[in-house]
Amino acid sequence: MEDPLKIYSDIVEIARESVVTFKEEDHPRDVTGKFTSGGGSNLKKGDYNKTNDMSDDMPRYSDVESMYDDFEQQTDKLNFSFDPTTGKGYDAMNPDDAMELFENRTNENRDPVYFIGITNHEGGLSRRTEVQYKHLVSRGLKPLIGKWTDEEKGHVYNDISFTLTGVNEDDVFEFKEKHVQEAILKLSDGGIVEFLE
Repeated sequence: MEDPLKIYSDIVEIARESVVTFKEEDHPRDVTGKFTSGGGSNLKKGDYNKTNDMSDDMPRYSDVESMYDDFEQQTDKLNFSFDPTTGKGYDAMNPDDAMELFENRTNENRDPVYFIGITNHEGGLSRRTEVQYKHLVSRGLKPLIGKWTDEEKGHVYNDISFTLTGVNEDDVFEFKEKHVQEAILKLSDGGIVEFLE
């Protein structure tokens, strides 16, 4: 089996490259934030919808946007990881949420779960988050949408992340350094939370 950290390293590099090449100003939006034009393809609407169905066990991004918006409007949580497979948002600092999230993401050995962010997107969901969500799903991964608030700066971020489990923590630190990750969240059995900085 190919080294999981190598696979994820490739994903992060591709994600960075697509963020660098995406220019928001080339993609006009209406007042609700939905794309109005700016590019195109020769696919008919029905064909495009087929390309979104990349995985039988993951919802399409358009459905995830709606699920996420519904959750966000109903919650008072400022920081959470939204899991499209459950339709729930989990605050890792809440012991009950942390334990449920761990149970949903760990392997049969109950190894720690590491959360790896691949975007650093200020603001709401956008084309950038869509591209990264679809990229992870196409690689067989189950993305999360993280929302967190930088209270010092007053900024709100919505990021796409994925989880690793069953990997050596030294390799996780090496991965963190290589990809200039500020911190990686580690969730252990019992809902124990650590930030690897």
